[in-house]
Amino acid sequence: MQALFINAHSALAQLGAWLTRIPAWLFYPLLTLIAAFKTTFNWSGSFLGAAADAFPAAQGELSTNFLGIAIYRWSNGSPTIFLGLSVVATVAASLLIFRFQRQRTRDVIVLRVTFILAVSWPVLMSNLTWLGTGNAFFPLFIVMVVLGTNRAWVAIGVLGAVATHPEQSLAAGVAMLVLTLARPFALWRAQSLALTIPAGLVTGATALWLTSAGVPGRLARLDETLGDGLRASIRNGVLGAFAWWGVWWVVVFLVLVNVSRRDRLVIFLAAIVVPGAFIASTLDGTRVFTGVASATGLALMAFVIRPSEENPEAVPATTSDAIAPARSTQHLQASLPLAYFFGALVVLPNLQYAMWSDPVPRPGTYWFGLVENYGPNVWNYLINNDDAVALVFRIASVIATQY
Repeated sequence: MQALFINAHSALAQLGAWLTRIPAWLFYPLLTLIAAFKTTFNWSGSFLGAAADAFPAAQGELSTNFLGIAIYRWSNGSPTIFLGLSVVATVAASLLIFRFQRQRTRDVIVLRVTFILAVSWPVLMSNLTWLGTGNAFFPLFIVMVVLGTNRAWVAIGVLGAVATHPEQSLAAGVAMLVLTLARPFALWRAQSLALTIPAGLVTGATALWLTSAGVPGRLARLDETLGDGLRASIRNGVLGAFAWWGVWWVVVFLVLVNVSRRDRLVIFLAAIVVPGAFIASTLDGTRVFTGVASATGLALMAFVIRPSEENPEAVPATTSDAIAPARSTQHLQASLPLAYFFGALVVLPNLQYAMWSDPVPRPGTYWFGLVENYGPNVWNYLINNDDAVALVFRIASVIATQY
């Protein structure tokens, strides 16, 4: 039996060496394609119409999604523009994670693992299955807050996150503030306070605004949602818990086994208990957990992916971001993390639970979610809508049938 595991370990090392060796122009498109085919887009139009039309009067809990309302009104309510910008924001969040990491290191293995994690970040996966609320802009700003390389990035991130979703910003800030009680993460305390304090002030102000208008906000409805949210969390069981982090459970595990017992408890609270408490007290599922855990997750990722100067086995990148074949045992061992994360991305499903009343998990559990779930939505949109994109499609279809 031991020989079987030794051979498996060797095969993974060879896979990691191959993934390290292939040129950048092949690796990054390949990973993008894999991630895209495992992603499910829910393209159903913006939910902000009523809130945007009523603003500055309070209409409902979506009235506090200020950035989404501003974009909706700027686009004159165009679903194509609003949802197009939502997708662009999610893609930009992934690219910004990679950009910030590239500023810290040019190690091929670290950069390629970073890219795998960037395209599988749970908060992006969950937001892409619920486009329309304006929350798709939130992850981009959280990246700026946590990974930003200077105060300007952090300031822009805080302003954007609070304007996008003040309550979720507050929850994400609190979770990261708890995380900073663990010694390896104390350096993020300034960022967590910079996010938590203004988010708390805006959340309090908007709660008073909604109350004065006679509109129940998210906090006011807590007594109504607590029971249903708790029952849904219990019903979803182990699959619901898996959906919280998805591929990033590998990151959480690696952090937990590489810190002291005392820090392990703090990290468990910040990464699982605090976000889990929010998901158990609301009507939403995976999307709430991933939003609350978004800042914490990025800090955990930064702990796992060390800059090359902290890793004596780092493989330096060349101009083309490719290296010569890794022949030594040292290089084979160094490339193992890339093989493990690649395997996790390919094998583990993208599982999403939406509203508590949904009888089954949201689409995204399938290997080819892009084709199975997004394809029919796009087709129905192109056939049944009259905006410019759908019109161009129908004109092209008519022309194509003539030849």
